[in-house]
Amino acid sequence: MRKSTGSIALLGGGEWTEPCRALDSHLLHLADCDEVLIVPTAAAFEHPDRVVEHAVAWFAGLGATATGMPVLNRRDAEADEHVAAMRVAKFVYLADGSPLHLRSVLKASPLFDALLYAHGRGAVIAEPPSLRAWGMYEMRLHDPDGNMLRVSSYPTGR
Repeated sequence: MRKSTGSIALLGGGEWTEPCRALDSHLLHLADCDEVLIVPTAAAFEHPDRVVEHAVAWFAGLGATATGMPVLNRRDAEADEHVAAMRVAKFVYLADGSPLHLRSVLKASPLFDALLYAHGRGAVIAEPPSLRAWGMYEMRLHDPDGNMLRVSSYPTGR
C-alpha cells in the first residue's frame, strides 16, 4: 500500500468566505507556499471565471497568489500545460459545483494522475462537498489503490 503524504481538506461549502479564513491560512501553512492553483472544473456551467476571480481576491487577502487553471472539459484535462502545472503545484483547490461533471472530466485523465502525483509528494488538496439531488452534501475520495471514501452530511438545520 502506497502512503499518501499530502493533505486533503473537505469543506462543507462556503469556500473563500470569512468562516474559512483560519482554515485557508492553515492550508497555506501546510502547503508551505503562497501560491494556490484553482481548478474550476465542477463550476464549468456556473461562471467558472467568476469562481476564479473570487478565489483570487480571497487568497490575495491572505497574502497568497491564486491562479486559475481553466480545465472545463476532458480536452482541457489532457492538455500538457495543465498536467505540467498540476504536477508541481503545492496547493490545489477544486472549486465547488457539479461533482458529476468534475468526475467525468477528471476520471482516468492525465490531469487526475498529475493530481495524485502532486498529492503523493505533499501537495494540499481542497474540495468542498456539493449539495446532491437527494438533499445531502457529499464528497467522494478515491485513493491510488482504488479505495473510495464517501463523506455525507445533511445541510445545517435539518
